[in-house]
Amino acid sequence: MSRLAPVRVAILTLAVLLLSASCGGGNDPFALDPTTDALTQGVRRSIEGFVQALNERNLLAAYGHLSSSCREQVTFEEFTDLASQLPTLRIELRDVAVGQAENGVVPVSATYAVGGQTVASPNGGRFLMMQEGDEWKFVECRNFGLRAEQAGVPPYVAAETDASPDLPGQFFQSQGRDHLPPGERYEAYNSNPPTSGPHSPETLEWKVYDEPQQREKAVHNMEHGGVVVWHHCVSAACEDVVAQIRAIVEGYLADGALVVMFPYPEMEDDTIALTAWTRLDKFPASEYTEERVRRFIQVHERRYNPEGM
Repeated sequence: MSRLAPVRVAILTLAVLLLSASCGGGNDPFALDPTTDALTQGVRRSIEGFVQALNERNLLAAYGHLSSSCREQVTFEEFTDLASQLPTLRIELRDVAVGQAENGVVPVSATYAVGGQTVASPNGGRFLMMQEGDEWKFVECRNFGLRAEQAGVPPYVAAETDASPDLPGQFFQSQGRDHLPPGERYEAYNSNPPTSGPHSPETLEWKVYDEPQQREKAVHNMEHGGVVVWHHCVSAACEDVVAQIRAIVEGYLADGALVVMFPYPEMEDDTIALTAWTRLDKFPASEYTEERVRRFIQVHERRYNPEGM
């Protein structure tokens, strides 16, 4: 895991931290009053620059968006080390509201997306920024140890964006979860067989089929946490492999696992493919091993499971 990528989640923590120490008197420092467009745009540009630096893996530039008082509390080395403890997720800034500036400090309310999903932030996403020169910078940077789940990020978001080479199969970027009209095919999947993307509103039963099935339904099964086994055989040797895989799959099905298996003639001859959401392990039948199939199913079944199947 890169040292920078986890900082993206760390910044979400910073951006939503309640800076109670900065509150004074009986007034709510986070009360948002109408402000000039120029002020709001300036604050937004600063936050976007901060997030962009992280997403571009420019740690030094990201660190420079913290206020000078913040950098006195947390060194660049500490910033890097603390961030390395967090999972890899991409942060995007969605909405920003800015209150009235007072002594160079403004209350800000921001909405973020992490891994493409809008998250619920502690304290409503409110924090303080201060002006230093022409830039608006974060006032305080303490707690970087907050995990993604604690920041309101569901575990499935991390699963969908995790490109770790340690996981079985090749990673393919998610193409979303949109529904197609019933029976419609989708011709722009980024892998074959597909691993995500627009799909049928219907699903397949969790079972082994003897006949080919609509791939758009199988994609919906993967969205529900399932593993799909695809095969296309023209030789007796390949059919023998499929029989062995079928026995494995039926064993998992008997235990309640979410697995579907069926012939898929849209692949190369004598080919096996294992898919889960954003993951594909495709290989010639001659390269089959029982361990390979079992590990894929054990790791990926219900790993991406946004609907809690």
